[in-house]
Amino acid sequence: MNICIIFFFTICILLLWVTIAGKELYPFSHYPMYSGPHDLKNIGVFRIAIEKKDGNIVWWQSEFYRYPEYSGRKLQQLWEARNNNQQQEVFLQLERHRLLISILQIMKKENINADEYNAFHIIERTINSDLKPVNKTVEIIPLNRLKR
Repeated sequence: MNICIIFFFTICILLLWVTIAGKELYPFSHYPMYSGPHDLKNIGVFRIAIEKKDGNIVWWQSEFYRYPEYSGRKLQQLWEARNNNQQQEVFLQLERHRLLISILQIMKKENINADEYNAFHIIERTINSDLKPVNKTVEIIPLNRLKR
């Protein structure tokens, strides 16, 4: 019986401490992953679009469900690293080149003819104050540079 009372008071003291101190101590506080306030100007993702021969630009969608998301996140990391560290420019360009070649290989496996397209467009997509997406082309990479 004494152990139950000690356990109960320990839990109550932890809950009280978490509440008063405002500390995160799982499982005695909420899970904070998405609960913090965000500034819309700081939220953005990188996406890959493909320019067709006729000039139309379409979002790259793959049968590999999460791969476009992974590729966009990786390109964003490379872009930020490139802006922050000019000494590794060659390495970062090679890594970007490798990633885009792997996208071409996936397109080939999905029976998408890459000869129908001119270029990859790396697009940064953000949200404005009206909650509408804003697309800004960060870089255009001609596919003939990747197919060599």
